[in-house]
Amino acid sequence: MNKIKITANAKVNFTLDITGVKNGYHEIESLVASVDLSDAVTLFKRNDGLITVKMKGLGRNIPEKSNNALIAGELFVKTFGTLGADIVIDKSIPLGGGLGGSSADAVAVLKGLAALYGISADLTPLANELGSDTAYMLNGGFAVISGRGEKVTPLSVNAKFYLLILSASEQILAKSAYGEYDKQGLLYEKTTKPAVAYLTNGENDKFLNCLGNHLTGAAKWLLPET
Repeated sequence: MNKIKITANAKVNFTLDITGVKNGYHEIESLVASVDLSDAVTLFKRNDGLITVKMKGLGRNIPEKSNNALIAGELFVKTFGTLGADIVIDKSIPLGGGLGGSSADAVAVLKGLAALYGISADLTPLANELGSDTAYMLNGGFAVISGRGEKVTPLSVNAKFYLLILSASEQILAKSAYGEYDKQGLLYEKTTKPAVAYLTNGENDKFLNCLGNHLTGAAKWLLPET
């Protein structure tokens, strides 16, 4: 196999509770789920150890040095000593909207390289090096993520929801949103635990009343159009 195509699905945070700060990082508890919105990631084998990434669609202006897909590929090659790949990403997931597009692309690269070169090792340690929610993207689905986002508890849920996702014209960096949250110093109700309980019990009306994100106020301040 010299080529493989991976679908990299976005995710949504149905809830996001900020539970504290540890070692300089915000700790969270969040109910997340995969959505059909996705990037298409295609990898082609190389005869050397280089990783190249070409972006199409919404990702054309992502600087190469900060492209998590490139970083993921280089980390994989360094870790497992494989040859590299030419990677093409046709990006449909909006940037800076909290949809996990960067993490999804990084995981698609890890999975694609593992398939191309027959690597069966657990990719979780590499995923955790690449971002706080990247390990979740390895399997996706309904889950609760906690800690900095690296702790993943999968949920067995058969529910299906139809979402309208609106993307602002500008990005909000997570670092900026958390910084503004700290400045505002507001207290919010924690809704993840009841949301999970209602969701798993099939009480969808009650579940929908639990949706919330502690960063909403910060996002509205940073970007009023949100």
